[in-house]
Amino acid sequence: MMMMMMMMMPCVQALYHSKFIDSGFTLPFYKKMLNKPLTINDIESVDPEFYNSLVWLRFVRAALLSVVSQLLLLAS
Repeated sequence: MMMMMMMMMPCVQALYHSKFIDSGFTLPFYKKMLNKPLTINDIESVDPEFYNSLVWLRFVRAALLSVVSQLLLLAS
């Protein structure tokens, strides 16, 4: 509830002072307002480079776990 109030405060302030917000919000912000779950793919619309780094890290982690499991199977 507190998070929702903090996210809506700029909109309420703009309405109160009769100001127009001349920009949109990001997809993760809208999803959070609607209480929808966020995914790693939502980051791509905000920062594509950071998203690519996260995807690469997830791939490397999976590859590393695969190699370690192979080595453990060979050792036993």
